[in-house]
Order: sequence, then C-alpha cells, then structure tokens
Amino acid sequence: LNARIMDIYVNKVRVAVCEAGDDAQYGSSVVADVNVLQAISKRVHYGMFVAEAKFRAHEAQYRALIEAGDEAGIMALLTDAARGEVADV
Repeated sequence: LNARIMDIYVNKVRVAVCEAGDDAQYGSSVVADVNVLQAISKRVHYGMFVAEAKFRAHEAQYRALIEAGDEAGIMALLTDAARGEVADV
C-alpha cells in the first residue's frame, strides 16, 4: 500500500502542485515530501483499521451490501454522519 501511496504522490500530486523546473531547494523539498507522505500513509492506515473494525462489528450487514454491489450502502454504513463525510479518493 505504501508503494501505491508513493506512486500516486510522485506521479500525480507532486506534478499537480509543483511548478516545472529546479528551485534548488532540495533539502526543504525532501523534508516537506517526507512529512506529507508520512501524514497520508498514517491517515490511510488509520482509515483501513477503522474500516476493518466497523466491518467486523457488522459483518453480516457489510457482506450483504458487498454481495449486492451496493457501494452507496457500504459508504452509508461506513460513514459516521456526526463526524463528517468520507473524503473522495
């Protein structure tokens, strides 16, 4: 999973937010990139842990929704409306 996060960051996110060229800020750029990658990885892994815990707590409901291909139902069961919406990926 971390390899996929790194690939998306390097090939999509970085390209979208950085201007082309060399600003000679190598050290600062590396520190910023590492901080961002660690934060993204932490958030994704916490999200996976929470999703697994929710699945285990309501396995029959999730299995029925999965078998029905009900993505909206899965997201509704997964999302805690009091805490906010799940971010689009």
